[in-house]
Amino acid sequence: MSDQDFRERVLSALERLEQKTERLEQKFDQKFESLETRLGLLEQSVSWIRGKLEGS
Repeated sequence: MSDQDFRERVLSALERLEQKTERLEQKFDQKFESLETRLGLLEQSVSWIRGKLEGS
């Protein structure tokens, strides 16, 4: 294997790794946003329940 072939293989592997990392980051961001939304809804529900209990 020549140096040029080795460089091309390394660069190709790095490019695939970068693409995979970007996909994982996007997936993580989507999951995190979903979690933030769900926690916000939970917080609202808990506040509502607390208000009902304190008002009784």
